[in-house]
Amino acid sequence: MADALSEIAMVSIAAMGGNEYYFNTITENIDIDQGDKPVEFISTIGGGRLAKFNPQEDTTLTFETYPTLVGPTSTGASASLGVESFFHSTPDVSVDIPQSISATKTRTKYRVTIVFTSDTAISSTSSAIGELSSSFGAVRYSFADCYMISAKPSFTDKILKETVKFICPAFDKNGTSNILVESTNATAAVTALDPYTSSVKFRA
Repeated sequence: MADALSEIAMVSIAAMGGNEYYFNTITENIDIDQGDKPVEFISTIGGGRLAKFNPQEDTTLTFETYPTLVGPTSTGASASLGVESFFHSTPDVSVDIPQSISATKTRTKYRVTIVFTSDTAISSTSSAIGELSSSFGAVRYSFADCYMISAKPSFTDKILKETVKFICPAFDKNGTSNILVESTNATAAVTALDPYTSSVKFRA
């Protein structure tokens, strides 16, 4: 097993009931600000303390990307060269060039899957939701029922960069977890995730 998981990662994003898209070729930085589980302590008149647990806060995922288009250039499971189509809730934008997207009032739920791995053979079409090989170490974070809340393009460094943010609650309204974290130490494989639907967050 590698001493550390460095350099190589995979990012896959899917709308609920939609296609899985890979962001490996346009993503530079990944930040996972996992929601805190706050605790307060109440002083009693006897000098003691009572723990008061507050609900877990939302997780924020931030990616720095370098888009060359506004969305994917092919339907189905494929690499995406842009993020605007996801921000405007049109992930399956027409693959015909030129591409065109308008602002909408629609809010779309996404599943965001991130893999950190020692497998240097991954490519632009390697999927974060696929089986994690027993030959390499890897950690996979999966977040369901997320919303993309921010997509900010900039040209500050004379290169088009777009910083995107997703916000993800720890649980849905029924109290079911929206977060799955998995890992392997190169001794056993981790099974692939199923397509993201209204009834399947991670696996059926």
